[in-house]
Amino acid sequence: MMFKYGLKLLFGALTKMTFVIIAYEFYFRYALITGGIGKASAFDAIHPIIKLIIVTEILISILLIIIGVKKSRDVIF
Repeated sequence: MMFKYGLKLLFGALTKMTFVIIAYEFYFRYALITGGIGKASAFDAIHPIIKLIIVTEILISILLIIIGVKKSRDVIF
């Protein structure tokens, strides 16, 4: 149960990270075309709190996967 929840959470975190990077990339390309910003990468411009939230969610999901694997090994049939 925890293993599956960890996998779902990990997939969700990676999906969020992908959407955030894509959104920032589109914003920077548009801003560069219109002359609104300097030359910077989209990943560097992501707010540190957003990075912290995504990294924390990934760590929690990895821990849940590890706990789920350990619990499934401890179950005796």
